[in-house]
Amino acid sequence: MSIRDKKGYTLVEIIIAVSLMVVMMGGMYFFFVSGMRQAGSGSEKLASFQRLQIVTEILKDSLRESVELPKSSDSYSDSLKFTKFLNVAGEKGVTPKTRDVEYSFNNEEHKLIGKYGSYEVINTDLFNNVQFKSYKLLGKSFVRLKFNISKGKKNPSKTITVLHSVGSRYLNTFYAKQSWFPNKEILPEEE
Repeated sequence: MSIRDKKGYTLVEIIIAVSLMVVMMGGMYFFFVSGMRQAGSGSEKLASFQRLQIVTEILKDSLRESVELPKSSDSYSDSLKFTKFLNVAGEKGVTPKTRDVEYSFNNEEHKLIGKYGSYEVINTDLFNNVQFKSYKLLGKSFVRLKFNISKGKKNPSKTITVLHSVGSRYLNTFYAKQSWFPNKEILPEEE
């Protein structure tokens, strides 16, 4: 039996096989790592979007419960003050009262701060800018909320603008049905 008759792999075949295996393993590793990065980025954006949605819903709910809104203005402002309804449980059951609310945006820290009386309910840095504008339409009061949100951490200068217009249920119902709380004396007491 000669050396040529033995079955085996040559050095060239082994090098080619190992090279192909390294290329395939490298490709699999690349797809795995890029998939993990995208999953992490997606979950970060989803968490940020959920926080954004919670903050905007808090703002909209407060404005819907407002008893008094600022007068109409032609320009946007970075703060908003108004009075809203608050239900207080007592000996006689639940009674409505009112509470002062203030939302302001700090341009230096890029933080939206919301206060109900002395309680801080919002303190978040989700936004690049937040502005408020009061206006009337067909005799009804509304507040326009204008949020500028960064598209991502890589390009914080690229922003998306989100607009919401919110009306007060009390004020707009009062204008539609004049019989509801027609006199100031009947309004709930302020804190």
